[in-house]
Amino acid sequence: MTRLLYFLSNTDEALIARCPDSVKRAQMAKGAYILFTALLTALLLSYGVFVSSNSFLLATTGLACGVLNLFVLRVLSSARSKTAALPGLLLAIFTGLVLSVPLELRLFQGSINNEILKRPLAERDARISELRAEVVDLRQELTRREKEFLDEALGVPGPGMTGVQGMGPAFKTRKEIYEGFRAQSTQRIMELSEEIREVELEKTSLRADPPGDLLSRYEALSNIHSASPDAFRMSWGLRFLLIML
Repeated sequence: MTRLLYFLSNTDEALIARCPDSVKRAQMAKGAYILFTALLTALLLSYGVFVSSNSFLLATTGLACGVLNLFVLRVLSSARSKTAALPGLLLAIFTGLVLSVPLELRLFQGSINNEILKRPLAERDARISELRAEVVDLRQELTRREKEFLDEALGVPGPGMTGVQGMGPAFKTRKEIYEGFRAQSTQRIMELSEEIREVELEKTSLRADPPGDLLSRYEALSNIHSASPDAFRMSWGLRFLLIML
């Protein structure tokens, strides 16, 4: 393990053998830091690719990026001037910004799902409201027509009513119209009820498996940042933490 840490910190083993223990520990700590950073990069990149593609095979590309990052850090660890260390700073910023994406997507997963589902659920709620309103209208019309032919039988006066009690021709006509409308409205209400049930099942399916690729989830995250200053601060705090690592 010691040789691995010396290798990662780009340390000459023959030279370090003549150095004090404090120098040896410093070089080993540098190697451990490079190893930890590379492992963290590989894991987070693999997770980010897996989240976006849902493929374990593609997620292995994150391991390759982690190995590449390890060797870049190994070369930069031996930089002897501030100018030479500038690429390391740029790499740290880039790596921190990239690695923060999968962590933010995981951290705000619940809010992201709600943001993604907001529009499709609202559309389905509006459709259900329309269907239920149509059912109510049909039932009200059915009740009104039933009352008309019953009032005709009772001789209740009113617009379009004969005002003559009994089951005469006017009563029979209104009853036939009512029964025809009742058959049609009953069938239509059954169809509307079935459609309402299907839309409700769609809502349940959406909640169980929210849609959205990586881009749509990241756009939802941006909307959350715009709507919540606390979420914005948390995201940037995470990014600065990863950059400092």
